Amino acid sequence: MKTLIQSCVKKSWFAALGLSLVATPAFAHTGDHSSGFAAGFIHPFTGLDHVAAMLLLGVWFATLTRRMAIKSGLASVGIFALALFLSAQLPVNFIATIEWAVLFSGLAVALLIAFRMQLGQIAPMVAATLMASHGLVHGTEVAGNLFGYALGACAGMLVLVSLAYAVTRACLQLRTKSFSAL
Repeated sequence: MKTLIQSCVKKSWFAALGLSLVATPAFAHTGDHSSGFAAGFIHPFTGLDHVAAMLLLGVWFATLTRRMAIKSGLASVGIFALALFLSAQLPVNFIATIEWAVLFSGLAVALLIAFRMQLGQIAPMVAATLMASHGLVHGTEVAGNLFGYALGACAGMLVLVSLAYAVTRACLQLRTKSFSAL
C-alpha cells in the first residue's frame, strides 16, 4: 500500500506545486474583515490562495495514516484558532511581515507532498506550525466578534481540508482496486 500511495503522490506532485504557486501571491489580507461565524466560515472559500492552502493540507493528510491525519487536522485548527486570538492585539501593519510565512507555508506543504514526507509523530506539529501564520494574519484583520469568526473559520477550514482528504483517499482506493484487478 505504501508503494501505491507513493506512486499516486509522485505523479501528482506537479499539481501540488501548481496549487502552491497559485497560493503564493497571498498578500490578500487587507485588514478589513467583518466579524461573526458566517464571515469566518465563508472566508476560506473566498480566495484561491485560501482554497489552495486547505486543499494542499487535505492532500498531504491523505498520505498520512488515518490517526496522524486526524491529529494533524485537529492540531492545525487548534493552533490556527489560538494564533488568531493571540494576534487580535497586533497592529494591522504587522500583516505584511506575516504574509511571507503564509507564502512559505503553502510551498512547504507542496514540498511535503512532492517528496512524500509523512514525518511520523511530528506531522501534527508541522501541520500546526504551518497554520499558525494563517491564524496570525487573520487575527489582526477581524473587527468585532472574534470568537464567532474563529469558530466559522475553523469550520470552513475543516470542510475544505476534509473534502480534499476524502477525494484523495477515494482516488488512492480506486487506484488500489484497479491494480488488484490486474
